[in-house]
Amino acid sequence: MKLMHEQIDFPGKSVVIARMQEKQCFTYPWHFHSEYEIIYVLDGYGTRFVADSIEEFDSDDFVLMASNLPHFWKTDASYHEKKNHKKLSISYCSFLMSFSKRQFWIILSFTG
Repeated sequence: MKLMHEQIDFPGKSVVIARMQEKQCFTYPWHFHSEYEIIYVLDGYGTRFVADSIEEFDSDDFVLMASNLPHFWKTDASYHEKKNHKKLSISYCSFLMSFSKRQFWIILSFTG
């Protein structure tokens, strides 16, 4: 599988971008980006591939990804069978390396 370099666009002078997605499955290929990323799986399960690590993921998993770390997630086919085609729900928060600890804790206080 070929590794892709993802370019994340930040609007204006923003150092943080947050997204919420509902989809049938994870579809983004093996990739990396220079930003850090927080991923929260609201509902779904499958396999998480991060660098040379392969682990299962499940609902309510909360993961902090370092910058430039190759990764992709694969939804388990049985998730759709058991959930009657329910969509996978994921929250992402990407931020630049210049993002300060103070700004990080302010963002976390509003997400909980």
